[in-house]
Amino acid sequence: MLILISGGLIFIINPLFNDRGRHVLFELLGQRVTLEASLYGATMALAIMAIISLFVSYNEVMTPNKLLFLFSKILPRFAVVLMLTLRFIPLMKRRLDEISAVQQSKGLSLTDGTWRKKGQTVSYMSRYC
Repeated sequence: MLILISGGLIFIINPLFNDRGRHVLFELLGQRVTLEASLYGATMALAIMAIISLFVSYNEVMTPNKLLFLFSKILPRFAVVLMLTLRFIPLMKRRLDEISAVQQSKGLSLTDGTWRKKGQTVSYMSRYC
């Protein structure tokens, strides 16, 4: 659904910002909407939708073990480094969630407030934590 929405937005917005073309379809608020810009927007929308679909499909099919199996015979050292790197991403996210929970229990939050308050919170944390 998100893929269709993003493709539709690209298709609609591109002709509004790009007025190059010879065949004017109509004018909207003084801005020319041309056939060429509309076709270019449709092409870009299809390309982006295809790329997003490709990456979503890849994420569903490939597991870290399959990736290790693919690279282990060709580049064994790279496969080990890649597996260690991919392993640390969820660990770092989990650790960040733990740190955020502790900060919120102390009344410190980097997501709420103005930029000034966030800066004061960071300076407080660097002094006392």
